[in-house]
Amino acid sequence: MSLREYLAQISIPVYVLVSTFAWSSWIDINGLFVETPLLVNILPERWRLFSYLTVVIQVANTGPILYMILRKRWPELIQEWRAIYLIVSIGATACFLLAFFWQETTVINGQPHSTALFVLASFLALVDCTSSVVYLPYMGQYKPQYMTAFYIGEGLSGMIPGFVGLIQGVQSNPECLNVSVVITNITTGENTTDYRIMAEYPQPTFSVQTFFFFLFAMMLISGTSFTLLHFHPFGRKERRKSTFSDVNYDMTEDNDHLDKVHSEIQYESPTNLTNLLDSTSDKESLPVEALIIHSSTSSTCGIGQKITKTQFIYILVLTCWLNALVNGVLPSTNSYTCLPYGSLAFTLAVRLSTVANPIVCLLSLFIRTKSLNIVGILSLVATGISGWHLYLAAMSPDPPLKGTIAGTGLVILTYVTNMICIVYVNVSNASILNEHGGQHSLLWFGGATQIGSCVGAIVTFFFVNVLSVFQSESPCPGMSD
Repeated sequence: MSLREYLAQISIPVYVLVSTFAWSSWIDINGLFVETPLLVNILPERWRLFSYLTVVIQVANTGPILYMILRKRWPELIQEWRAIYLIVSIGATACFLLAFFWQETTVINGQPHSTALFVLASFLALVDCTSSVVYLPYMGQYKPQYMTAFYIGEGLSGMIPGFVGLIQGVQSNPECLNVSVVITNITTGENTTDYRIMAEYPQPTFSVQTFFFFLFAMMLISGTSFTLLHFHPFGRKERRKSTFSDVNYDMTEDNDHLDKVHSEIQYESPTNLTNLLDSTSDKESLPVEALIIHSSTSSTCGIGQKITKTQFIYILVLTCWLNALVNGVLPSTNSYTCLPYGSLAFTLAVRLSTVANPIVCLLSLFIRTKSLNIVGILSLVATGISGWHLYLAAMSPDPPLKGTIAGTGLVILTYVTNMICIVYVNVSNASILNEHGGQHSLLWFGGATQIGSCVGAIVTFFFVNVLSVFQSESPCPGMSD
């Protein structure tokens, strides 16, 4: 299909609205992680901040489960468009409150903790995780051509805060100042002067508060886009003529209906269905079940042959392992890996990897692989780099090549390269499983992703905060951490 033919099938304003609506899926939590290189220098958790945030996000995976239960119990009340408004509203409110309370702390067990940040981050993670099971079913109402717009919007949810973070400035090492502090004795009323070493960091282009206001504005734009998309006539006009709401049955309770359709359209012979759809000029007039089954059958045949059970398990194990690294181990320890090489290395590693993630997802649409050999090689490369990073974190605060340009450049390059390898393998695995077994296989893929992420985050949190395996360093000699 040529570009002109594709453009003739879509409405450009609706395409833009879908993209801007979709970026609310992850832009707030991505933005929070982009800002952490500034937060670790201010908040009491310091280098342990990432491990706390990682666990908070994994706990938020209860959101999709809760939504599915409520959806099952009250299908008429819990509808996608209402859930989307709730998601955007909570996300926008949390971003707005973060602008004022991100630095507020409370004392727990004698130690100050960033309670406000963690509570608000839990709300962001809760709604973002839930968006994964809400946004896609909602987009099922629209023509298939708009799915690319949706994924572009999801990609922008990482790229936009990443680029804005780079504009905010790449933080360099602090200046160590010897300052005098006047201490008053409450009993005697006498004043004494104490001299302390303090770290003064260069000021960013704009403040942390301004960045959170920016995220709040992006959520408002997304909410406005969704309102126009859902209620305005030019948005409603781009919906499919036949949707699940038109069929008027609950898929979770009436699977017999779908089984009947399977038999009627001869699921065992997908060629017949493909010929039927190819010969039908108005595919939107066909039952939505036929379109879904056609997608599943054509995908299954696209690979040429089904993967074996052993290969299926192999992909799930790889998925579980790599997501334990990328969503648990590495983010929880990246401060110990990068900060010994300086604030510049830490900031660039975090923000460039955030930008690289959606770019790799976009490129994977054009540069695909279905080879399990390539997937395995890239997984070995990612595992090797991850092992190297864990070694650097274990050697903190004195890793190899500390204080050298080579060390700084190497840790940035390997961190971004590792992200590229893992993201590409995840996308490739999802594509292979989709073509092998469609929705059922992707359900297993999603389960492996969450199990790996959760286990990786919890285990690493234990090593960082309970066993104190990794050691931090004061930004200035003679300064208490």
